[in-house]
Amino acid sequence: MDSSKRKTAMDVADMTLPEDAVCSCASDCAASLKVLADPNRVLIVRALVRQPLSVGDICQATGLSQQRVSHHLGRMRPAGIVVAERDGRSVVYRISPRIAAEDGIDLGCCRISFRAVPRLSRSQP
Repeated sequence: MDSSKRKTAMDVADMTLPEDAVCSCASDCAASLKVLADPNRVLIVRALVRQPLSVGDICQATGLSQQRVSHHLGRMRPAGIVVAERDGRSVVYRISPRIAAEDGIDLGCCRISFRAVPRLSRSQP
């Protein structure tokens, strides 16, 4: 890229967006990302992306205690990340259909995928 066309930090700082150009869903997205900022919640979401599970099944899949799983589900339900439905005497949790995607979740502002990604190996000198 030609250095005369390269934007500097000052050029970017001088650019302001009109008020109506700001995404109206930005605060909703930020709230969802804040809920997902806990590693244990990411583990739970990753397990639920594969299939709907009961609290006991989530405990087995994640290695978390029942108390901890219930706490995190209690934070994710009001945020619209997970939904619960009664299945006989137990409650089954699933990713909210509003954000469910084939291999992860789609928050509208960003997508989080849990598909397998090959690990990069470090070169030995």
